[in-house]
Amino acid sequence: MNVNLVGKGWFQEPRSLDTSLFPEKNAWHSWWNETTISFVQQSISDPNALTVLLTGRQYSPFHEKIKSMLLSRKLFFDVISLKPDDSKIQWELMYRQPQLSEKFKGKVTDIPANYTTIIYKKALIQGLVKHHPSVREISIWEDRQRHVRYFKRFLDDFIEQGIIEQGTIHVVRCKEKYLDEQSEIELVNSMIEENFIEYEDIIVEDNIIRENNIKENSAIEDTNVNNDDHNSIVFT
Repeated sequence: MNVNLVGKGWFQEPRSLDTSLFPEKNAWHSWWNETTISFVQQSISDPNALTVLLTGRQYSPFHEKIKSMLLSRKLFFDVISLKPDDSKIQWELMYRQPQLSEKFKGKVTDIPANYTTIIYKKALIQGLVKHHPSVREISIWEDRQRHVRYFKRFLDDFIEQGIIEQGTIHVVRCKEKYLDEQSEIELVNSMIEENFIEYEDIIVEDNIIRENNIKENSAIEDTNVNNDDHNSIVFT
């Protein structure tokens, strides 16, 4: 989805993790995928593993909230990576351990403008493999079927190139869980209303610019009709 055209969407909307909707004081009890959590805890306890949280949620609106959520469950990832606000991965922000953060201070990876979530995630994984060349195995837990296919090809390429020896994709099965009905209705309605007002203003501004361009082009055409002494014709 192109958020520049249709708005943020649910997963880029900060209110989707609003503490008034979720029981923060109870560590968001019952909102976690406990099967995945158990794998995370095993990985964190392994001194030879680099445990990474890689999410498509954007840095500025979400990093404090997500850190708070992880702390509530004592999930101490080695790397916490959220989508950068611009087209740059700033590595010192990724690492939890101060020595690694200091080691990669000032190191930046550029990614294409208007990048998608999968492009960002691939760039992050490629960067980590370069930073930690001793890595021989990559395991990814993913709940989006399309991303599962992308990552499968991505890791297969790594294996063919001899970068790693083994790559595994674990498909995360998510049970459906819903907000309180009235809270969800109020939240979604407010998001729709705000999005409509914001993009209505953009559409109005765009129409004004388009009308001004038409007027300018019309004035140029009138001038050209009354002037037969043209030295050239330019096609654009």
